Amino acid sequence: MHPASAGSRRHSACMCDHRGSPARPQAASRRRPPVQRSCRLPGRTDGTSGDSKRVRTDLWSSTIGQERANVPPFKLHCIDNMDLELPSKLHNALEREASDAGRSLHAHVVKKLESITPPVEAVDRGVVTTGLPKLVAFLSRVPGVKVLSSGSTPDVFWWVKLNIDLDHSMAWQVVQELGFVLNYISLEEKLPTVFKPVSPAPYMNGGPKEFLSWVIESTYNYIDPAWIAETLEGRLPRPVDDLAQWNPDHEAL
Repeated sequence: MHPASAGSRRHSACMCDHRGSPARPQAASRRRPPVQRSCRLPGRTDGTSGDSKRVRTDLWSSTIGQERANVPPFKLHCIDNMDLELPSKLHNALEREASDAGRSLHAHVVKKLESITPPVEAVDRGVVTTGLPKLVAFLSRVPGVKVLSSGSTPDVFWWVKLNIDLDHSMAWQVVQELGFVLNYISLEEKLPTVFKPVSPAPYMNGGPKEFLSWVIESTYNYIDPAWIAETLEGRLPRPVDDLAQWNPDHEAL
């Protein structure tokens, strides 16, 4: 599931249909006959030739609000007569994955898409545009850290590249703190980020003091960098630019 779908400090949880729109309960006093919606779902292929297969299925009916009038109905939004054309290798790989998982091809494709697609209300490039400078500003206050660059991709993933002064007395504590929060803050609910070292080829360039850098990347798109900055601020020593707070023995001094 995309992190924005699970609810967070930036994205509140809600009862939604599977395209992210709020589900609307049907009143018991106005129960209607079943709503018939038809769409083509990935299931079986027709006999198209070439390097791709056209994925098709039977018409599918969706019954809304029949058994329990006071339970929010599940509404399936479909586009009539939609075909999804996949390269043969991709289609075959998806079929094999679905078989190993014990799912239909349709259920498997939906599950994969739900895991990487944010709800519609979270699809906002402006969140990254305004939030990234806030994360950069916070990281620039961390002892020994110098932000080298930052940016986002066309698919609205983002990254921050930074240098950590290995001669700084708190260098490896900074690495440890960032690694904890950004990679391993919780076994059940990890942040949608990764913190990792990067380097050009050492044998062609030089040692870690000059050429070892670090990158923070979002692992899902449309994640608010300002939320990541707030999480770091709440977990790292405070204030983050006070060296006394980074000294593990400062309470005993």
